Amino acid sequence: MRKGMKRGLREALRERTGAIRDAARLIGLRRMHPDDTYIVSFPRSGNTWVRFQIASMQHPEEDISFRNIEQFVPDIHKSRKLINSLPRPRIIKCHSPCFEAFPRFVYVLRDGRDAMISFYHYALGERSFRGSLREFLGSDVATRFGTWPHHALGALMYARKNPERVLLVRYEDLIESPMEQARRIADFCGLNVDEGVVRRASARSRFSRLQEMERRHGSEIEGRNGFRFFRRGVPGQWKETSIGEELRPFLEEAGEALSILGYPL
Repeated sequence: MRKGMKRGLREALRERTGAIRDAARLIGLRRMHPDDTYIVSFPRSGNTWVRFQIASMQHPEEDISFRNIEQFVPDIHKSRKLINSLPRPRIIKCHSPCFEAFPRFVYVLRDGRDAMISFYHYALGERSFRGSLREFLGSDVATRFGTWPHHALGALMYARKNPERVLLVRYEDLIESPMEQARRIADFCGLNVDEGVVRRASARSRFSRLQEMERRHGSEIEGRNGFRFFRRGVPGQWKETSIGEELRPFLEEAGEALSILGYPL
């Protein structure tokens, strides 16, 4: 190989290594690897649901619950120290819309109206917010990862430019065609599992089964009586009349994004 070509390859490698190092710092990790896969979404859009599905496919012999999920598909916002010590390849949950930082990622998309309602009830349950839904919509809690239109449209635009690095999964499709979505997720994440494993993981990750798991093993927040992570999981909650009225400010901001993303107004 000629010296000029060798030098060019070394420079390209240094540039790529530097980009990965910068990306890791951006999301708070000591190191990011090219074979990392991230599970990304706006809060309360199905990210944790997909985590449980993946963990069940990775470890079909385990009884997956909130007591051990961090060992298998950890949350970057809770377990940075653990993530830094995990063997490769890693699958990591993240809400930050740092799309260019991720080597590859599954993006879970949910109707923003339902996501905001679910996020509101979650914030009340974890006691990070007190007030009405209308007050919640513009609060620092609701926008800690940016607005829903910015988050969801950012993912869509990035996926169109980099289709090989992104798998878009709709929350509503997880309900309508769970086996098909589980197979897509397994293939994208490089999980070498047969149809039997996918079928069992899909069954174990049904919303009703996750609700039962939470009742038996406890919720995400230990010792918080009455708090439920898996609350309803039903699409179209925003259609309830009183809720729809409170969501008006959100619709004024997100109406165009909802239409672009295939959610009719």
